[in-house]
Amino acid sequence: MLQSTASFMDSTFSRADFDVFSNWKSRVRRFDESRRGVWEKMNLLKQQLDSVVAKQHPQIQGKVSSYWISPRKRTVNGIWLGYSDWTPYYMRAQLNVGVYNKGVSLGLEVPWKASEDRKRILAYIQRRPTNFLSLIRRLDPRHGYLSYGDAFRCDSANATLGDLQRLSESMRTAEWLSIGNWYDKSEKLPPISRFVQIVQRAFKIMSPVYNIATGLDPSLERTWLRRWNMSQGDIARQEAWSMKIVKRYERREGGTVKDVSRENRGYDVESKRKNQVRFIEVKSRIPGGSIELTRNEYETAQRLGSDYYLYVVSGVKTLPQLYEIRNPLSRCNVDKIVIPSWRIDDWQTSASHVEWIR
Repeated sequence: MLQSTASFMDSTFSRADFDVFSNWKSRVRRFDESRRGVWEKMNLLKQQLDSVVAKQHPQIQGKVSSYWISPRKRTVNGIWLGYSDWTPYYMRAQLNVGVYNKGVSLGLEVPWKASEDRKRILAYIQRRPTNFLSLIRRLDPRHGYLSYGDAFRCDSANATLGDLQRLSESMRTAEWLSIGNWYDKSEKLPPISRFVQIVQRAFKIMSPVYNIATGLDPSLERTWLRRWNMSQGDIARQEAWSMKIVKRYERREGGTVKDVSRENRGYDVESKRKNQVRFIEVKSRIPGGSIELTRNEYETAQRLGSDYYLYVVSGVKTLPQLYEIRNPLSRCNVDKIVIPSWRIDDWQTSASHVEWIR
């Protein structure tokens, strides 16, 4: 028989609740009863949180889903509530409360398929790294964390600019970005009535980051759009900065650098090291954006093979990143772009009006 709401308000998530997600070999009936008990607690938590979320993010009021991961399929299993203005859940950033076999997580989740949300976060980290650090350092110093799949994890209280650099490098591939508070199942959690206040605080702290990820902050969205739609002058300045970064890197590595970017050789820089000459094509891109090679660059890369390098520079002046790819045609998936065009031969005879301009 299910407990009353009042008694649930005095209860908390227990070790038995976590065991539901790890002890799946138990008898089916016992497993179902235990799972139903956790569901009841999660539903109660949802009722308490709905009004909280409505005040902070009215656009996602009531838009919450509960998900169950079978312990037969994954190593991390549990139930979570994901608040988001987008469905399905794995394509949009969400404010999240999860009860897992290993503990409880509160905060922001950016799923691996939410590519645009991930790009926004990455662009913000690269443009304003110190601002991003100040945001995540507001989390609980004992439980705050920042992780990206299995590739990166750090405590929010001790995070550094170097950690953000490593995070940015990890975000070259699609994974789950998680920011929030993590409570181990060995810790005694407070009653659900108090737990609601803890979740509320975590959501409030994560609200600016959620707004960044989902483009809800108009000023940040304008910055993001400007970053993707740069003027010719912006592009020229970005390319000049990228060349400067590459030259500095090559000289630091002991290379003798020659800039040949104006000679149409199919690469921009020659760097003579002890036993090798590197022929380097320099590109400037936001991580996640594609790289396009001209016909000359492509054919030169084919001819030079392992002596041809593609250096991609991203980030900002305070936190630049350089990606080094040797023989990119053999290491990358390269797709030929076919751009259609249409020819008009009779444009003179088809004109309805001809004007002589003096």
